Amino acid sequence: MQKSIVGIDISKKDFTVSLLREQKHSVRSFQNHREGYEKLLAWLKELQVTPDIFCMEATGSYGEALADFLYAHDHHVSVVNPFQIKSFAHTLLKRHKTDKVDCKVIAYYAERFEPAPYIPLDPNIKELRQLYRCALALNKHLTGFRNRLEHRDRLCDEVTACWDDMIAQAEQKLLVIQQRMTELVRISQSTQQDFDHLQTIPGIAKKTALALLAELPDITMFDNARQLAAFAGLTPRHCTSGTSLQRKARISKVGSATLRKALFLPAITAKNHNPVMKAFAQNLAEKGKPAKVIIAAIMRKLLHIVFAIIKHKIPFNPHFQLAN
Repeated sequence: MQKSIVGIDISKKDFTVSLLREQKHSVRSFQNHREGYEKLLAWLKELQVTPDIFCMEATGSYGEALADFLYAHDHHVSVVNPFQIKSFAHTLLKRHKTDKVDCKVIAYYAERFEPAPYIPLDPNIKELRQLYRCALALNKHLTGFRNRLEHRDRLCDEVTACWDDMIAQAEQKLLVIQQRMTELVRISQSTQQDFDHLQTIPGIAKKTALALLAELPDITMFDNARQLAAFAGLTPRHCTSGTSLQRKARISKVGSATLRKALFLPAITAKNHNPVMKAFAQNLAEKGKPAKVIIAAIMRKLLHIVFAIIKHKIPFNPHFQLAN
């Protein structure tokens, strides 16, 4: 039986959909708000179609509301990495990039690969993620504010007072955010347990444990730790072909940059204080691996340990089988 697929190209103000059935496209555009979502379902009802899959790219806040709306109405929704759609478009030799073309490509992709269904984040974890990313932005601004006061003796009193006020306000907001994040962790016994267990890993303290809980997807999405490492963009990317192309392997970086950033400093700490990582780093150093390669490998191994701890609901054990 021929499936009906809806590919969705979404932007800030509107979204364009392509209904693919029997290799024919029906294209419509709607406003990116609740009324537009209702009109989409009404249009499909008029056509007497119940799509097998709705598919869209991961575009952050632009598409999250629509994905949640469709999920709440018992539809199969898939949210895929934009890089996958871009790569697939190249295989189709698409020369143009418009909303109409993009939604058709997404529909073809969903028909061909049947991507995994979207599962909304727990509301508390969603709030935790928003707060964590807000804290990241505030810390970035704080660094900028403090840099402007590096030579405060050369600035007039009004300017220094302005920057001092901005710093004080940002620091106060960060305290409020930190308190709320701690409260959210305590709401769920399972989340609190994961939070406590993560901090048993040498190199991971409260700040990083909060970051991991905020940025990690549902662990049940992955069959093994390597899949989680791939999600974070920490798996090696090899580039060799014949005898002329022999580049050094690098991490793929096709994944969550925020999650990688959260693991960078803990990896440096773990290299010096985590018994598992100390031995691992020494082994790589003896093989002549550069310092950056060693840190990236430790980040990946840390994520393997995190996977095991959350999956099995147990604290850190230096005898973990890291391949699990």
